Amino acid sequence: MVFVRHFLRPMLSLLLILCAFTLTTLSLSYPSDLEAMVLLTMDWSPKDPSWTPQTPVCQWVGVTCNNQTMRVTQFIWSGHLVKGTFNTTQVPSGMQFLSLYNNQLSGTPDLSALPTYMQTLDLGDNLFTGQPNLSNLPKGMQYLYLGGNKLSGNPDLSSLPMGLQYLYLYNNQLSGTPDLSSLPDYLQTLDLRGNQLSGTPNFSYLPMYLQYLWLGSNQLSGTPNFSSLPLGMYRLDVSNNQFCGTTISQVTCTVLSLPDNTTCIKNKTSPRSYIVTFPACQGDSS
Repeated sequence: MVFVRHFLRPMLSLLLILCAFTLTTLSLSYPSDLEAMVLLTMDWSPKDPSWTPQTPVCQWVGVTCNNQTMRVTQFIWSGHLVKGTFNTTQVPSGMQFLSLYNNQLSGTPDLSALPTYMQTLDLGDNLFTGQPNLSNLPKGMQYLYLGGNKLSGNPDLSSLPMGLQYLYLYNNQLSGTPDLSSLPDYLQTLDLRGNQLSGTPNFSYLPMYLQYLWLGSNQLSGTPNFSSLPLGMYRLDVSNNQFCGTTISQVTCTVLSLPDNTTCIKNKTSPRSYIVTFPACQGDSS
């Protein structure tokens, strides 16, 4: 029995050393994530010196890994004026937070190929073009920032993830009439300023938790219906558009950002409503 103990102790020690070495190796580098990050940043310039196939991916500058699984969960590389492309199929499958704000990345990002667990994506202030596919975003997406690019087409706002809370599409080249009738229930901010949107949006079915709706500096026209706006709104910006006629608003004048030639006064016949008067519509003789 004593012989067995003396024999097993060295074997157990060796086994523990091997296990520790294996865990340490895995903690420094997850092979599939390392390969994905190398491919993701392959044509980027400039690059950080740590971004090499020989460096464990969890030691890359800008990368954060899960302490237990050692999978890449976060990558932040904003404001470095990086040039190159962005291939969503090369984003590590466990990525939850990705910020590439304020660079010079180009191409048309395929948002339908984002990782399943992605919650936050910030591609603002880059050089992306094409029509963004917003119909097949990850179900858990909460924050999507695509403002300050050159995206075009009519964005599909009818199939956004139910848990999406913030959507920024300002300062692009988006066109068409925005469909505001099927927005996610918990959406808090929708920013569509500075595009080429036209027509008369339907304001009657906005989600009750919506706080900020920015539609300024577009080409919207017609007489909008403000009678069913969410009472908890902090700001509705419709300035620098081509609205006309008179509408009744259920939110106070201080919430509304209106064109300079528009008035907003309290409705004397209904104290809880306000009269918004845009310029007269063409053909209106009144």
